[in-house]
Amino acid sequence: MYEFNYGNPDEWEWVPISTVLTWYSVDAGISVRCPDCNRSIDEIDEAGTSFDMICYACDKIIQYTMDEVLDDKRADDDYGDVLDSVRSRGWVMPLHRWNNCVTDGHHRLAAAIDLGHRVVPMHQVDDCRTDHGDWQEEIDHYDTCREMSNA
Repeated sequence: MYEFNYGNPDEWEWVPISTVLTWYSVDAGISVRCPDCNRSIDEIDEAGTSFDMICYACDKIIQYTMDEVLDDKRADDDYGDVLDSVRSRGWVMPLHRWNNCVTDGHHRLAAAIDLGHRVVPMHQVDDCRTDHGDWQEEIDHYDTCREMSNA
């Protein structure tokens, strides 16, 4: 079910990508293995220097830059669809921001960079773990609402 009402896009907060790239990245769902023991690793509960992961098997902390997180998103099977959506539909939903952390929208941020955008829309959330869910479902919901309002 659709949860978020982002309001009018003209009223969204638009942030320069150069600024966003200096922020933290939280809950990006990056898939990595520990370089020491090769086990799957999970994120730490709070934001670190960019995107901190910890291997609970050997207690190794691995830190990633925002660029490394975005490169992982570009390798995702859905990335081409996200890129096409941003290119053809524009911004149908903003990225989620918790303070100076990107909590949701990493694929869209990578697409914006690859498409040459200079700014991205942001939606402030109250919890660093807020996730909008399936991006395709939300885009489809947005398109349905837009079609109904134009009828």
